[in-house]
Amino acid sequence: MKKFFLFLFIFILNGCAVTRVGEILPGKMYSVDSDKVMDFGIELVLATTGGGDVYAKDNDENISYTGFYSYNRFKDSEGYNTRGNLFGDGRNYTIHLIINPSLTTPTGSGVAKENGEIKYRIEFPVYD
Repeated sequence: MKKFFLFLFIFILNGCAVTRVGEILPGKMYSVDSDKVMDFGIELVLATTGGGDVYAKDNDENISYTGFYSYNRFKDSEGYNTRGNLFGDGRNYTIHLIINPSLTTPTGSGVAKENGEIKYRIEFPVYD
């Protein structure tokens, strides 16, 4: 009987997580060189999926960035468990994130690098 309730509990929790898969979690990218702030979004996926899409929008210059990320439950040598890329208007940002999985809303922070140099700090979720 205990196994049945444990199975039911896990099934219900997993069902709650699945209903949000594909949702874009909003965030911000804060420039380290100026007061520029860009909108950021990361697709919610199951940890077992391994990755999803990322988006950014520079409203000052009207540039949209799209890309992807890969999640790994183990951290790399810099302490990040997620890497990805954002592409737009001839620019390529390599993103490095720490994602904290959650049964409700995951949180995360990290950086965006251009040519190996940190250009933005990333935080999510950030709701305006």
